Amino acid sequence: MGGIQIRSKDNAHASKYGFIYLQPNSESYYPGDQVTGTVYLELHSRFPGKTIQIALKGKEKIWFQNPANPEKVSSEKSIVFDKTFVLYTESKGEELEAGQYEFPFSFLLPENIPGTFQHVETRLAACVKYSLSASLLAASSDKAYVLRYDRPFLVHDTRMRVEDAASTFPIPVRGCFSCINHGVSIIDIALNKTAYLPSDEVKMRLDINNTKCSRAISSVLMELRHHISLKCNTVTQTRNYVIAQKSTEGTRPYQQPEPKEITFLLPKVPLADPYETFKFEKLRDKALENRDELGCSSNGLLIKSEFFIELTVNFDGLFGENAQKVSVPLQVLHTNFNYPNLETPKGWKPKQSPVKTLPLSANAKYAQLYTSGRLKSTSYSGDFTRREFSMEVRGSKQHSGNMHQASGNYMLLEDKPNTSFRVT
Repeated sequence: MGGIQIRSKDNAHASKYGFIYLQPNSESYYPGDQVTGTVYLELHSRFPGKTIQIALKGKEKIWFQNPANPEKVSSEKSIVFDKTFVLYTESKGEELEAGQYEFPFSFLLPENIPGTFQHVETRLAACVKYSLSASLLAASSDKAYVLRYDRPFLVHDTRMRVEDAASTFPIPVRGCFSCINHGVSIIDIALNKTAYLPSDEVKMRLDINNTKCSRAISSVLMELRHHISLKCNTVTQTRNYVIAQKSTEGTRPYQQPEPKEITFLLPKVPLADPYETFKFEKLRDKALENRDELGCSSNGLLIKSEFFIELTVNFDGLFGENAQKVSVPLQVLHTNFNYPNLETPKGWKPKQSPVKTLPLSANAKYAQLYTSGRLKSTSYSGDFTRREFSMEVRGSKQHSGNMHQASGNYMLLEDKPNTSFRVT
């Protein structure tokens, strides 16, 4: 259509009649968004069928090969939704006449669904995938005479919100097994926005108020982290990555220096090919050592992918109790799919049908994903934005693993308690 190559499942028998194509109104969506689109159909001759169907599918999928026993392969799938609707049926006969047709549709994405996601390494692959397909069905049951077009579509994880946000962390400072009270140090954080695309710059303003503390802060370490949890049957795999890290000087007792601006540059990721991205049979043997793709946020039943900035605040003279940690969550969006632009051919004068509203709903088990912990929508003005999050204080616990360079500044943190199998 319009000279572009359309990747379709039409076979030689069906394609001689014409083509069918589906295009939504946007390249990406959030849960709760209204999706509209159009199914385009051009028939060169009368088709032996009269029904147009549209199918909406979403699923989480994990494939895992046990490194200790390569012959043992596990896989698990969770259906987000799988619905098929009749978009149009010809009422004047059993065949659809030659001509040009447009069938507009509309549906509301459910609120409680995870974002599109993909993670691949040696012996492990996981994805959250959504797709639309349009079909012109033959009157007979012969599938060789079905015109069909499939199109993956992109869903971002639920937007984060900033309403009623708190960004101030009071850190009680104690020494000698918590017997001596050294006061309270207050860490105030602001981000320039809440959602980021690959190659974006994360800007964070750090304000340290140590005016009520008798101990100096020697340094503050900031790590931009990515945590992945993949549940396959009874085994949960976890991965912890450090995308980038920065450190800055602290402050003396009873002092409040000027706020500092810290920046992290996210790795660049090429536009994704929607037709190749989720083909597991081509991805299972891809090696993690050549990892060059930034992941994205997603919160599903089997797959959880989260990003945050972890701050380690080091106090002078408190020995094993000197490090306090706080975590600032943020959202990384999936890069857009690389679709061709659709241009209708000259002389396009289709028969237009009324908009068909499709009552899409998600599997009931996904209702539990929508909790107060999932932050909701906001606008991204580019100004520093305060956000609500909880403080994570780990006392004297330190990471026991090592960080290894994977590619660029994207490192895998080998956290010993997390990289082993955990049976749930």
